[in-house]
Amino acid sequence: MSWTHIYQIAIIFIGGVALISGFQAPETRTTGKIVGQITTSAVGTHAPLLVSTDQDVCGKNVPDESIIVGDTGGLGQAIVTLSGTKAVSVKEITVTNIGCRFAPRVQVVTPGTLLRITSHDQTLHTTHAYLDKWNKTLFNFAIPKPGLAITRRLVEPGRMSLKCDAHPWMIGYILVTDEIGTVTDRDGRFELIDVIPGTYKLNVWHETLGITSKQLNVTLGESSRVTLSLNP
Repeated sequence: MSWTHIYQIAIIFIGGVALISGFQAPETRTTGKIVGQITTSAVGTHAPLLVSTDQDVCGKNVPDESIIVGDTGGLGQAIVTLSGTKAVSVKEITVTNIGCRFAPRVQVVTPGTLLRITSHDQTLHTTHAYLDKWNKTLFNFAIPKPGLAITRRLVEPGRMSLKCDAHPWMIGYILVTDEIGTVTDRDGRFELIDVIPGTYKLNVWHETLGITSKQLNVTLGESSRVTLSLNP
C-alpha cells in the first residue's frame, strides 16, 4: 500500500514573537486492494499416494495435495492474478525437495526472479521444469544429496510445471507473470494489494479444477471483497 506523508509549517505570532510549529497532514491512499476467497464444492484429496521407490527416505506413501479444501469450503493452492496490472518484482524464491515433495508446491513470481533449488532428502532428486504443462523442457537439474543448491533465473513468462524424474508423484507449479498475483491459503483466502483503481478481470487457476474469472472494480482507498467458486 502506498502512503504519502505531507508535512506543513505553521507560523504563529504570540506577543509579537513568531513561533514555528510543524504538523503532519492526514495520510492519503492512492490505491485499493482486493480481499477474497476461492471456494469449491470439490472434495479434498485425502488418500495417500503410494511410493514406488526410495521408501527408506520417502516412506511408504506421501499426501495427495492436488486438491486442498479448508473447513469453510475454501480452495487452497489456487493461483489468483489480476489482468492489466503490474506487479512489484520478486527477487528470489526457493523450491525445496523435502519429504519427497516440492515445497512450496505452488508459487507466483515476476520475470527475472532468481529460482533457488535445494534438497533436504538423502536421495537423488531432479527438478525438471516444463512450460505449459509437459510440452517444452525449460531446464532439468539433478541434486544427488542434501545441502546442495542450484540457481536459475526465470525469464520466460508462463506457467511452469515441475516434476522429479526419479519420483513421478512429485509435482509443483510456478507462474511467471508481470501481473499482480498470489496463491490462496489452505482456506482459499487471498489478498491483492496496491491495485490502482479501475475495472479488472480476476483470474483463478487450479492444477486440478481448471480456470475461472470474474470482472470487478477496485475503488481508491477501499477493499473490494470477492468470493468466487471453482468447481469440478
